[in-house]
Amino acid sequence: MKKVYYNGTILTMESRHCPECVVTEDDTIIYVGDKKHCTITMSATDQYIDLQGKTLLPSFMEANGYFLANVMEKLELNFYSCRSITEMEQKIQEFCQHTSYQNFWVIGKNVSPELIQSGTITQEWLNSVTDHAMVLLSIDGKSAYCNKLALHTLHIPDNHSQNGYIANIEPYLDKIPTYSIEELDDAIEKTTQEYFACGITTVQDGFLVENVLPLYTYVIEKDKLKLNVIGYPDFDNFVEFGDYFGNEYHHHFRLGGMSILLDGKVENQQAHTRCRNKIDDTYGYPNQSTKTITDQIEWSIQNGQPLLLHAYGDASIDQYFRATQFLSKQSLFSIPTTIVGATMIDMDQLQKLKRYHTHLAFDGLAPYQHGLSYQAMYGKQRAVMANPIHASLSKKIPTSLYTKCSSFRDIQTLFSFCATRKLPNGMSFGRKEKISCKKILQCLT
Repeated sequence: MKKVYYNGTILTMESRHCPECVVTEDDTIIYVGDKKHCTITMSATDQYIDLQGKTLLPSFMEANGYFLANVMEKLELNFYSCRSITEMEQKIQEFCQHTSYQNFWVIGKNVSPELIQSGTITQEWLNSVTDHAMVLLSIDGKSAYCNKLALHTLHIPDNHSQNGYIANIEPYLDKIPTYSIEELDDAIEKTTQEYFACGITTVQDGFLVENVLPLYTYVIEKDKLKLNVIGYPDFDNFVEFGDYFGNEYHHHFRLGGMSILLDGKVENQQAHTRCRNKIDDTYGYPNQSTKTITDQIEWSIQNGQPLLLHAYGDASIDQYFRATQFLSKQSLFSIPTTIVGATMIDMDQLQKLKRYHTHLAFDGLAPYQHGLSYQAMYGKQRAVMANPIHASLSKKIPTSLYTKCSSFRDIQTLFSFCATRKLPNGMSFGRKEKISCKKILQCLT
């Protein structure tokens, strides 16, 4: 069936001219232009959709994200970014509030070593935060915290736990209930609808590792995906993923290239930076050696795979330059390269990235959500330079924006911040880096 959209502002993001209509057939666009030049034959069953003056624009494309992680958040908790027991408690309560399954367990992963060593997680807190059986696993998955209901259900002897802490949880892992296929399907559907509600139709899974391969194999074989997903395995798992999937779409999934993690996020105090972090009195740290990164980039070039580099600190971007300094420009330019994050990229690095033909993808809401933390870490003068979107676009560097979306409100907030550079408290945060709404749309589409 064909559909004709008309009587509205139709933005193509390709030119200033707004076409009069868009014609689709089976949800595929077959014509964009003026009515008088349209030669497509319509039937009585086709639809004419009056936009009534509203705006029609291309869907948004996610420049960086973690689709399957968002799915799994509907089934289990991930505490990787939590640095306090208050943040954990909030996540647990939100999870319980939005989970509709009967007699579910609260399973949490990636509890930080700092929280384990702090002694703030107690049996009393574990029992009070939820009425459901709860197991909170450490980052390595070898130790865990359990509330009394979980201890009783798993038949863990009293002498194997201390204040809810199990030093060796591995013998009991097989007894912990996992989600069903029906629950997984439901979580995929809910996550998909969240993306669609935000106007996003193409998403990323920016760091694929071995343990998600069976899940992706399942969703693709069963044709569960309704939006396009582009996956980026890391170096250690690329060949294994490549044996199953290719660079062409199959049931809405394809490989987009290889992912390399240079450092961690600024707000988690894991970014590798040129200036000292005043809070922990360090410069952060690289995730891997420069030689290792060089080897991975060379492999990517030899195999014609685009690169997705996760680099949040300016020192990690310097490491990228060092890793590629002896590679020929011809070979380096042969594959598309994008740096995602780039929160603390410095002005001198932008010009160099332009010569490298490297793209940038900024987490559009990172300074909005964590600007005051950046200021405490690096001082106001350096912090307000976070996410230099205007400077990047001024140098004609291909630039994208992304953010983790739970509702369309997140997209609206991204628009508001990037257009005003104002924090939630109304404080200006690097006004020189604000950009127009048109440019925001271009960065999102």
